[in-house]
Formats: sequence, C-alpha cells, structure tokens
Amino acid sequence: MDKKRVSYIGAAVLVSLILIAAVSIFLTGDGITGFAVFDIPSNDIVSANFSNHTLQINATINNLQGNIACNLTHYSPSNPVPRTKQMLNFSSNQFTANLTNATDSYPVLETVSIIINCTNTTDSANSSVLEYKIPNEEPTLMAFSVSDPKTSINATHFYLERNESNISYYIIAGFGSDPDGDALTHVITKNNTIVNQSTSTSVSWLRNPGDYTDVGYWIFEAYVTDGWGNDTKTVFVNISGGPPQWSNNRTNIPSGNSYSPGTFYQFNITWIDDENHMDTALIEHNFTGTLSNYSMYNLSSVYLYNQTELAAGTYTWKSYANDTVGFLVESDQWTYTVEKAASSCLLNIDPSSPQNVSSKINASCSSTDPQTTAKLYRNGNDVTASENNKEVTLPAGLHNYTCNSSSQNYTYSENTSTMQIDKFASSVNLTLDGTDNDLTINKGDTVNITGFLLDGDTNIELYIDGTLINNDTNPVTNITQFNSSGTYTILLKHPETANYTSFSETHTLIVLNPSSPPSGGGGNNRCRSEWSCTPWTDCTNNTENQTRKCYDIMACSNPTNIPETVKSCPIQLTRSEEPDSSGGCLTNWTCTEWGPCLPEGRQYRNCTDMAELYPEKYCFSTAYRPKEVKACTPPTPESPAYCPIPWWAVISLAIAFALFIIIAAYYDYKYKDAEDEIRRVNASKLKAFIEFMILALSLYLLINRCISDTLRIIIIIILCFTFGISYVYFQRYKPKRKVTIYKCPVCKKKFRSKDRYKRHIKRCATFRNRIKHLFRKKKTKK
Repeated sequence: MDKKRVSYIGAAVLVSLILIAAVSIFLTGDGITGFAVFDIPSNDIVSANFSNHTLQINATINNLQGNIACNLTHYSPSNPVPRTKQMLNFSSNQFTANLTNATDSYPVLETVSIIINCTNTTDSANSSVLEYKIPNEEPTLMAFSVSDPKTSINATHFYLERNESNISYYIIAGFGSDPDGDALTHVITKNNTIVNQSTSTSVSWLRNPGDYTDVGYWIFEAYVTDGWGNDTKTVFVNISGGPPQWSNNRTNIPSGNSYSPGTFYQFNITWIDDENHMDTALIEHNFTGTLSNYSMYNLSSVYLYNQTELAAGTYTWKSYANDTVGFLVESDQWTYTVEKAASSCLLNIDPSSPQNVSSKINASCSSTDPQTTAKLYRNGNDVTASENNKEVTLPAGLHNYTCNSSSQNYTYSENTSTMQIDKFASSVNLTLDGTDNDLTINKGDTVNITGFLLDGDTNIELYIDGTLINNDTNPVTNITQFNSSGTYTILLKHPETANYTSFSETHTLIVLNPSSPPSGGGGNNRCRSEWSCTPWTDCTNNTENQTRKCYDIMACSNPTNIPETVKSCPIQLTRSEEPDSSGGCLTNWTCTEWGPCLPEGRQYRNCTDMAELYPEKYCFSTAYRPKEVKACTPPTPESPAYCPIPWWAVISLAIAFALFIIIAAYYDYKYKDAEDEIRRVNASKLKAFIEFMILALSLYLLINRCISDTLRIIIIIILCFTFGISYVYFQRYKPKRKVTIYKCPVCKKKFRSKDRYKRHIKRCATFRNRIKHLFRKKKTKK
C-alpha cells in the first residue's frame, strides 16, 4: 500500500477522534453546557464534509438570570481573523447557531476554533472555546471485474485461444463516487504495476491481442482516490493457454463384438495440455450398472482404463480431465455394445416317435450356454426337474416338447420335437360253437358263444343284437338257446381304455325254422321260404362287387324268392375308403397283406391313413380303421430233419492235432542241434503226414452242413495254428551251413554226430576196422 493511501486513512482516523472529542466537551463557565456540532438536515453528529452541509452548533445556558446575549466567534489558521455570528434560534436557555459553507467556508481537514460569549443583565460573562476539525468523506469504487468479451461473463479464470489471437480480454474497473464531490482518479494495476489510470468517471484495460505472455496468475487491483482518501478492490485472475484437449478415443475390441467369458477390454483416450499442466483423467461408465467415475492410468498422453469381462448389453462412457490451472473438461459420450453370444439347445428324445404307452421315453435337453440350465417343457409345462434325461412313461396322445435357454450373455435358443404315444391295439376273438365264423342253426338249438381277449386291459363285453348279455374278464362265455328263427348279430367288444383302443368282432347267427312235413289227406302244402341275409360286404379298391350270404330260415327243399347275393358297388367306396359321417369327405386306409399265422395264433398287417399323404383329398378319421390283428390257427411246425455230426472226423481231428503239438513241442526241442538233423528230419516226415491228415479232416468238416458255426471257427483256428508252427520250423532249420557226414565202411551207414559214429564202430567193426575208422578221412557235404 503506498504512502498516499496511508495518509488518507490517518486523516480519517483523526477526524473521527476530533468528532468524538467535540461531543464530550462542556463549557467551563457559569452555565454553558451541551456545546456540540450537528449535521443538518439529519441533525446527527457531524460525519459529512462541511463543504456540502450546514453545521449546527447547540449550547445550553445554565443559571439563566434576566436577559442574556450570546455571540459565536469562529476562526481558523487559514482565516485567522475572528468572525462573530449572532446566536440564532434563541429560546429559553438554549440557543443554536448555524455555519454554512457559503459564508463560513473552511477547507477540508481545517481546524476551526468556535467561541461562545454570553452576557446577562448584571454584566456577568461566560465564554467557552470548541475546536472542530472539518472532516473528509472517502470515495467509493462501485465496480471491478474481469470480463470475457466472447461470453460476456465475469470470471476469475479464462484462457487465451492460440488460434484466436484477435480476441481481447477486458479488465473493467467500473466507476467510483465521492460523497464530498471531490475530483476522482481511477487506477488499474497488474501485479502492482499501473496499466491504466484516468480522471474520468470510469476506467478499463484491454489486453493486447496476440499477447500470450499474459498466461499465468495475476493480481489485478483497481482503486479510486479523491486526493484525501481512496477505495481499493482486488481480483486474482488466472489466465491460461487453454484447457486439455482430447482425441483418439479407442477400444481394443470394437463395439458390437459378441460376449466371451473372461475377455479383457481396454478403453483409452488421448489428452493433451499445451501448457503441460495436465493433472488427472477419469472415466465415467456404467459397466457395473450405474454411472460412476474411475481413475485412468497413462502412458505419456494416452490415458487407459482396463475392464475384465463385460456382460452383454449397451454401455456409455466418457472421460474427464483437469489440469493444475483449474480447467475441468469432459469428452463426448460414446456408446459401447457387447452383443449376446450365440447359443443352441440340444433336444434328444429316445426312442424316436411314435411309441406306445408302455415305452420308456427319455427326453434330454441341454444348452451350449454355460451360464444357465436349459429348461424342458412338455405340452407347455416345465418338466425339467422331473423328466429331463430321465426315463418316464407317458399317457397316450401327442406330446409337444420344447427345449429352450436364455441368459444375459447368450441369445435365446429353442428346439422343439413331438412324441406320439399310441394306445395298444386291442384284439378279441369271437367263436360260435368253437368256430371263428358265422353260424347257421335250427330253431331251438343251443349255441356256445365264447369271447377271448387277445390284447387289452379291461373286461370284454358280449352283445346279442345290441343287448349286453355278459361282461367279464377273459374269457367271456354265454350258452344261449335260440327259440326264434331269424338273424342275430353277435358282437364281442373291448371298450377303449387309457392304454388300449376299442375293438370288436361280429359274427352272424342265422336261426332256421325247419319246414313242416306235408299234412295228410289234403292237397300239397308248399314250403314258403323265409330268408335271412348277412350284411353286404364292403367295397374296396380291389373289388367291384358287394356280396352277402342268405339263408332260408324255413329250409325249404325248393326255396323261392331267393334274394340277391351279389351286386355292383355303386361307387368305389370300401371300408378303406368311406364318407365321413360328419363332413362328407372320404377317409382312405391302405393295408398290407396279412402276415403269416404266428405260433401264438395271430396274424398281423399294417394299415396307413392316406390322409397323411393326401390331406387335401381325404379326412383324418379312425372310425373306419381296418382291423390289423386277427386270430388264426397256427400250422403245426414240422420237425427239422436230423442232421448227424460226423463225430469220428471230429475226434480224429482232435487226436491228430494233439500228436502234431507233441511232435512240434518235444522232438523239435530235443533234436535242435546240428548233429541231430537226421532224426529231426525223420520226425518232420511224421509231422508232415499228421499235418496232411489235419488238413483233410478240416476240409471235410468245413463242407459238412451239420457242423455248427462255432465248430467251424474252431477248425479254422486249428488250421491256422498248424500252418504257423510249420512255417516257424522251416524258417529255423532251413539248410544254410555245412554238415559233416561220417560213413561206416562196413555197413555203409551215415552219421552226422561223431559220438554216435564212435558208438556204432564198437558194435559192428573189427579191431582192424576200428583202426581203419580212426584214420579215415572225413567227407564234407554241403
């Protein structure tokens, strides 16, 4: 702070002390008290400059007696001649006197001496002296700020843009005021150096365009002075070369890549600060679900952030950077997407469709998604816990299976399949008097009606003309006497159950009324025929006519009115092709030929609904499904012809093979030395003969049709083993070395072993011959 400002502050303090003293002084005369100076018009103790106000002097006269006259005299060093002023506003024992600047002017900070003289009628006088110093009011600086012309915003921190050198920045001091009306001087300093001053009502400072030396911290001060005192305001301004700049935002894995467990992600961005004031950089992201800030590390000007594994989803991220100057800058915001990884569901149903109600069904559902367990649904119900990869028995019907899986990181996948569970086809057999056919009897005869359950799981029902006559387990029997002639329909039925279809078999029973013999005496009584016919047969694709059987109930020897038993099919509609009663369209079943009669007394065939192949032509219906099982009488199986096994050949082969093994194992080992070659060769001749026998017997047995496959395999193994041993023998003892032959001169016998040759000499040679043998030269033979 300069010396002038110190003097201004000291003067203000001195004036305040004088004013306080003026208020506390009392006259020491006989009675003048309350001597004080006030400011008009506020009538307060003086605090304003006398040059702009009227000063009022008040006093109180004590011990007032008679008339009194008082005068006020004032003077100062600059006006030493006393000036007398008549007391004004005299009232009772109080009086006032006013000093105005127009007639009683004194300079600021001038000390004025004020004297009051009062005289009463007894000519007694009192006087009092008050010294008053004219005060000064300090000026006020009304405004001081730093303004950026680009934004018109006052700030204490702004930066210079290097590519905008024509932009200027202002330091605005505003304007000041002085209550005394003194002339003012405005001053702006930069780090205690005056950069501008003016005596006008305001002052401002403009930074030179392109002056980059302004970068840094600066203390700007502005003050206003009236010559006696001043007012100062200070602003600390930070001028920098600009905030950090970002570029090159990158990731090591492009956005939109599919999820992969444990993938390492790296996000980086480049931050550059021209003044090398870079402090820290942060990344803001919602990789964990909520937006949060995290620190970044740097390699030079590249700032990086590492993230291990990101769940599939869409994320946002951006970066913040601040420098030591105080700038905080944020980058753009980017979107980063991790797509769900592809997954697939595997649905396997074993065995394949269709199956029947007794089958064990194993539906296994799995997914390639390792983060979830695939769910198995059957007919819309979750059966994962109870049926997945487990054997279960299903009720009859169509079952829709769905295997699906979905998780946060893997796509939804689904696999579907169906399983048709069919009911067992029930089967019954109806016999009339033990025959599986229609029957004709005479009135009054008794018929044994018996029904057998071939396939099913419930009671079977026996009907005569639609009336239930028996309901029982297998078999069901009813012995009925028919006393009325006519045609009766005998029906054996297995009703539909949860596991079996409905099935029935029908036979026609015709009860005849034997014709009465001719009555005696009269004329001829002619027999009148009464006919009972079976239903017409069905028209099929392979027939053009319908047939039926008709029976004369009266059993006339010369029947009359014989009904038609053959007629043409009106249209080619048969049991395998019938109009549906509800919709009028055709149903068509195609069946294979009946199979052979099996030992259990059944024949089978397969029937196919042609609506499955031609849905636009035929209707789906089971009402006319043909019978696929029927009873039959199996043929008596013929006893197979006896095929004797030639055991003599089998035993001979076993003996020959045993001898071959003994010779190969024992004699080949015993005669393995070179001098034993003759004996080994003799044994080999026997072995070759036995080997020939083994080959002949084996061929005989192999072409014999009575030999089982197991025995054939054993024979082939024997042959392979035999020839293998022979091959090894010839490889071991093939002639590759020289052999010494010793020949007896007496019996001409040859020896390859010297020891055997000597023993032979002892038995068949004389002494002379022995000497001859000892010195006989040896012969060599390859």
